[in-house]
Amino acid sequence: MEEKTPLISVIIPLFNREELIQKTLDSVLAQTYSNWECIIVDDCSTDKSYSVAQNYEYSDNRFKVFKRESEPKGAPSCREIGTLKTKGELLIYLDSDDLLAPWSLEERVNHFISNPNLDVLLSNGLQFNSKENKLLDYTTFYNNNHILDFFLRMNVVFQTTSPTWKRELLEKYNLTWDPNLKSWQDVDFAIQAFSNIPNYKWASETPDYFVRKDNDPSAITSLTDIVSKVVSNFYTYEKWLANDMNRQILEKYFPDYMLRKLEFLLPKKDLEKMIYNHSDILKKHLGYRSILYLKLYNKTRNIKFIRGIVYRLRTALTNIQRDNTLKLEYKFNEKIELDLMNKLKEFNSNILKNLGNA
Repeated sequence: MEEKTPLISVIIPLFNREELIQKTLDSVLAQTYSNWECIIVDDCSTDKSYSVAQNYEYSDNRFKVFKRESEPKGAPSCREIGTLKTKGELLIYLDSDDLLAPWSLEERVNHFISNPNLDVLLSNGLQFNSKENKLLDYTTFYNNNHILDFFLRMNVVFQTTSPTWKRELLEKYNLTWDPNLKSWQDVDFAIQAFSNIPNYKWASETPDYFVRKDNDPSAITSLTDIVSKVVSNFYTYEKWLANDMNRQILEKYFPDYMLRKLEFLLPKKDLEKMIYNHSDILKKHLGYRSILYLKLYNKTRNIKFIRGIVYRLRTALTNIQRDNTLKLEYKFNEKIELDLMNKLKEFNSNILKNLGNA
């Protein structure tokens, strides 16, 4: 990595974000650090997203726009294509409707310059709803130092844009975005990386990127069929089990996590569909007794009192212990919010127009 101004690559998968991609690319243009490239990979958009991105490429050669020309479709494919197109020593994955604070790249690069052995820098982020003018919550469980353990317990410690990755780490361990996974692609990438025990640190607690949560009905969804998405969770789990180092934690926590998901996420008709069409994978990973329990639970779910009795008997009926470990908690902090707003004003950032309490 060059001593003073390493090239940092920002990789953006793009699909039907005609109205929002400009704000995202403007936030990249507003960076105080200038030695960056922004690789945009369009996922065959059906609106004007591709031409909007091309306009940025025409006006600033640090932007480079590509189309996905291979299967399958999806953000992981686009991120992987984008990674192969990059030249930077450092890489960041940014979603097409999210925003970087003006100081983001400069401060992230400075951490790597000050810590030459650093593999991954983890930055704090903030969710916001621009339509309701609200700040929502952090995108990380800041300063958590049991990252792999918590990811394996299905506690997501950080969101996609939080890490800044050193290219050397990705190449050394052949870390890739798996385009065949239909869910948990971000978690899969994190588990791959942290299974190799990288040298990492947390950056400042003040957020330096912003994740849009506008509850937009046109927002991208990876799957419209909720049952297919739940089924895909089991196949992702099987991939993780291939790493023996992670097997003990996965086998302890995953069955309870999935049973809870089936109980509370799937509506009655979808759970019936799941049990009928996918009993083999349920039996393989949750056991035959769990299928019987789910049938009983589903039949009684409209009778609150009986359902409650069935649920309290769950452990005895399924032989799956409930995960009673403490969940991560990281409360919204007014002091950090104030520090963030003062910093945005100091940089005259127009991001304030999109954030709550502006």
